[in-house]
Amino acid sequence: MATVIELLIVGKRAGYNATRLVQNVVLIAAIEGISQDNLLLVARYIDDYGMSIFDSFHAVLCNGEILSSDHTYDAIGIQRIGLMD
Repeated sequence: MATVIELLIVGKRAGYNATRLVQNVVLIAAIEGISQDNLLLVARYIDDYGMSIFDSFHAVLCNGEILSSDHTYDAIGIQRIGLMD
């Protein structure tokens, strides 16, 4: 999974579409620690909602609830427990 994060960081700098990048990665490699469907959801959050790479992973892996002061999660329906809101 760390390799995918790094590829997304490099891809973002180069202006690549996250969804296309993830689709290509899962065609050539088995990714451990996250399902292909969840990886595609990460990419969707990046491309469609403008979320950061790390926020997107947190959103997908938090099981629907997250402790955060970042309101970006509100837009995608994640139950956010505010930190100092």
